[in-house]
Amino acid sequence: MVRNILFIDSNAILSNAIEKSLAKYSERFSVLIACDGFEAVKLLKKTPVSLIVTELVMPRMDGMSLINHLRENYSDIPAIIISSMDDTRLQEIAKESGIVGYLKKPFQTKKLVAAINSVLQKEAAGGIMHDISPTVFFQLMEMDAKSCTIRIIDNKTHQGGILYFKDGELLDARIGNLHGIKAAYELFSWDSATIFMRNECDPREDNIKSALTPIIMKAVGMKDEAEDHQPDDSTDPARRDILNKEKTSSSSSSNSARIELLKKELGRELGLKECFQDAQVTEVVEQLTEHGNKSSFGKFKFAYLDYVGRNKIVLSGQPPEVLDVEPTCSSDKITNLLKDCRNPDSS
Repeated sequence: MVRNILFIDSNAILSNAIEKSLAKYSERFSVLIACDGFEAVKLLKKTPVSLIVTELVMPRMDGMSLINHLRENYSDIPAIIISSMDDTRLQEIAKESGIVGYLKKPFQTKKLVAAINSVLQKEAAGGIMHDISPTVFFQLMEMDAKSCTIRIIDNKTHQGGILYFKDGELLDARIGNLHGIKAAYELFSWDSATIFMRNECDPREDNIKSALTPIIMKAVGMKDEAEDHQPDDSTDPARRDILNKEKTSSSSSSNSARIELLKKELGRELGLKECFQDAQVTEVVEQLTEHGNKSSFGKFKFAYLDYVGRNKIVLSGQPPEVLDVEPTCSSDKITNLLKDCRNPDSS
């Protein structure tokens, strides 16, 4: 997914020259052009942007007014200023406004390209992931207690947003000019996205104040309500109850078979301490199953969770089973055995 750079200058000749000069870097980034801050603000409402490069002196809305608008509404978007002012004044403005750099006019295109690449590399220092289910990925961030800043682009609509994680806790989100938990609901409704990760999170307030699972559940519910569903036989309550009972019975039987296989093949090495069901695990597995079905991941079969001093195996099903096993047992042996087992949710 190509990221967008927004170049803003009232000099149409310069803007046109920059657009043509940077066209050869189209595999890395795309250049959007605005004639002043007013036009830039309109673009920001509907287009994801990774960097802004702006002149200071412009009609209608100048560069400083635009930068102030960014700090209030799009504080995650870095900015570079370009101007014919003297270096001392540009340094003062850069320091006061918190921008990432400046270029004095006239400047060479290669200097602008170097500045752009520096910002984009920092934005994705933690890696770039394509065709990722946001809900599955962010649940992993929560489980790993990750601190990071994530810029995300929906592969279907090309909308973009940003999320902030601190020790696995989602602190804030933004999509367009939508902020906080409302933005999170929108982001978690996306099926497939491209993710750019930076392995740090700048200090900021907790504007979410919620664990991920309730947000995901509500986002999925909101998405389902917005879609038109054609009625079918499964909407009949009696028929649905029969199907659910049959599926639950089949899942329970299949899980028992998988547990017995592990006991038989691994014996004492498995060190099965406990086998139980957990409501919180059930919610997570249901989400993983649903989003796996909708994406290219396929159906969820099992998960192997590696903790310090205690490891767990989560088996899919209704309800899922959680096995508490010895950490000394080879995860490769467990994985290979379970891969060959029939998934209770498969047809």
